[in-house]
Amino acid sequence: MPEHLTVVQLDTDPAEPGRNFPVDLGLAGALEPSLAALAGHIGQQVPARLARRRTESATESHTAEWSKLELEALAARGRAPLDPLAAAHALATSLPDDAVLVEEAITTGVQLRRVLRRDRPGGYVHTVGGGLGWGIGAAVGHRLGAPDRPVVAVLGDGSAMFGLQGLWSAARYQVPVLFVVAANGEYRTLKDTLDARGGRSASQGRYVGLDLGELDWRLAAQFFGVPAGRVRDTEELGEAVATVAALEGPLLVEVPLRGHR
Repeated sequence: MPEHLTVVQLDTDPAEPGRNFPVDLGLAGALEPSLAALAGHIGQQVPARLARRRTESATESHTAEWSKLELEALAARGRAPLDPLAAAHALATSLPDDAVLVEEAITTGVQLRRVLRRDRPGGYVHTVGGGLGWGIGAAVGHRLGAPDRPVVAVLGDGSAMFGLQGLWSAARYQVPVLFVVAANGEYRTLKDTLDARGGRSASQGRYVGLDLGELDWRLAAQFFGVPAGRVRDTEELGEAVATVAALEGPLLVEVPLRGHR
C-alpha cells in the first residue's frame, strides 16, 4: 500500500487490528452493522457525485488490469512444463462455482491469487501462518466436514513433502478430493528470497539444499493407494479441475512447472 494512505482496520476480534501491519485506526465490532454505519457516515462526508466518479474510475482501472492479466495468461498457455501464471489461470477459470479451493501453493499461489475469482463464502481456504504441510490434511478434513462441495487442493511440491502422509487418509476413507501438485522441483520461494537479498547464492546461481530433483508424484500417490496422473498442457489441467465434482475418490494430478531461472 502507498505510504501516504490512512489505514483503518475493522475486525470482529479486538486483538487483530495492527497485529500484522501498522494501522492508523483499529476498530472492533460485528462486520455487517459496522460497515453499514461506516457507509452511512461516509455518505454524509463525500458527495454522491464524487463517490460515483471514484467508483467508476476504480472499476475502469480494475477492468483494464484484469484484461491485461487475462491476455498475458492466455498467451503463456502451452505444453508442460507450464508457465506458473498460465497454470494458475487454467486452474482458476476451470473451478466449478461451488468448489472449495484449498491453497498451499506458495509461489504458484501468488499467481493463483492474481487470477482467482470466488463468489461463494468459504470458497478459498488459506493460512496466514508460515508453516508448511497443512494443505493435504486440510483438504481431506474440509471435504469430510462439508461433503456437499467439491474440493481442489493446490499444493507446491515442497509443501506437499511436509504432509504427504495425508494421502493415506484420503485413500483409506475414499475422500473425493483433487490434489493438484504444482511441481517445479525446488523450494522456489527461498530462491526468490535469496535473489532479493543478494549475496553469494544469487551471484553464483547456486542454491544449496533447495532443489528437490525430478520427483514422480504419481508414484508417491500410488504408494498410498491414490490414483494419479500428470498433465501435458494447460488444457488437460483445466479439464481435470472442471470435472472435480464427478470424483468418487481421491485423485492426484501432477503439474510440471517452469522453475527458477
